[in-house]
Amino acid sequence: MLLMGMPASPPAIIITLTKEEMAKRAIGTITVSRSEARCALKIAYKESRYDPKALNKESGARGMWQLMWGKPTWNIWKQTDEADKYVKHRYKTWCSAYRHHQERNWY
Repeated sequence: MLLMGMPASPPAIIITLTKEEMAKRAIGTITVSRSEARCALKIAYKESRYDPKALNKESGARGMWQLMWGKPTWNIWKQTDEADKYVKHRYKTWCSAYRHHQERNWY
């Protein structure tokens, strides 16, 4: 039943997340502990300021994690999944990757 002056359906609610909030959600899908999540978040900030569209014109690295093999069509979830595979293969943990990043400014 349609009441006078009332819309037939409720209005859509649009929630806008900051880049940091999106990064936290993406990291939440790959990490187990809070300490690992904090290390991953620190890398994302240092690499791209959490920007999934970041592009390093010199190296060609792209995305929130600045992956050399990243594709422009990858969303933040795919980027994070690929970064997680890389980190776990090369460093075993995000905190080990972050320690390496602190020493050499890359991971």
